Amino acid sequence: EKHLRSFIIEKDIETIASKGFDHVRLPVDYENLEDEEGDPKSLGYELIRKCILWCRKYSLNLVLDLHKTAGYSFDGEETLGFFESEELQKRFYNLWDHISKAFASDSDVVSFELLNEVVRKDVAKKWNEIAHRCFKVIRKNAPTAKVLLGGVENNAVTSIPLLPKPWDENVIYNFHCYSPLVFTHQGAYWIKAMPTSFRLSFHNDMAAYRAAHQSIFSSNGDLDIDVERIDEAYFEKLFAKAIEVADKLDVALYCGEYGVIDLADPKESLLWYQAIHKVLNRHGISHATWTYKEKDFGLFGEHYDSVRDEIIASL
Repeated sequence: EKHLRSFIIEKDIETIASKGFDHVRLPVDYENLEDEEGDPKSLGYELIRKCILWCRKYSLNLVLDLHKTAGYSFDGEETLGFFESEELQKRFYNLWDHISKAFASDSDVVSFELLNEVVRKDVAKKWNEIAHRCFKVIRKNAPTAKVLLGGVENNAVTSIPLLPKPWDENVIYNFHCYSPLVFTHQGAYWIKAMPTSFRLSFHNDMAAYRAAHQSIFSSNGDLDIDVERIDEAYFEKLFAKAIEVADKLDVALYCGEYGVIDLADPKESLLWYQAIHKVLNRHGISHATWTYKEKDFGLFGEHYDSVRDEIIASL
């Protein structure tokens, strides 16, 4: 509780607004909102309410992101069979029933993100079914709230075409982008195959990137794209199909996470940010960098002091 009450305070929200951002994405784990039996915890709702009030005070919108749910976690720590268990799915619907009731009156500033980063590609159809049931639960309480729907393979932009057609005009397609992974996660200690000493500069040709990725992961990963270099053109082609689908269905796209690990050279990270921002802005794709502070990617930390203003200027 001490951490929850002190890690993000009103001053942080004021700082975010002062830098010209227009919203925050607030990740919340289910343990903050319910006990082991699935009954609501008042503390979590109290803290979300406080953050919403701060956002209103500083004219910010808020994306409420359910980062984990009972039986499911994007980072593999919890393998409790969410996609195989009707009981766990019912608990998910019940949690969103409580959330959407609690914050329905804040729909003018609060959007609901159903679940962070579904990993397995083989559950794409099942996830679409679960998401639709959850959407109908939310709609009973908050008929006009924006609802963010992301796809499989960790909300990959390439999974956007696997999503169902939007259920109403207030559904937003959500994706995350840490491509090329071998650059944005260089030296990441939590990736087993990644050497913690590995470093890579941004301006390399595709052959060098593929060689680096192959040496670590024995695959081309997110590098099977027909460009000669990693630059603006890479992101243009990476996002092309998602943009095509979104335009055809007249649905908004949102890049809810993107960023570079704080082990990379800051000036090299700036080049990555500038390249991806050009494409996001060209196509009107709203975006939220991961993350505000700490958690290995913090934009407002000592690591980014020398280039932070330039990164923000390119937003």
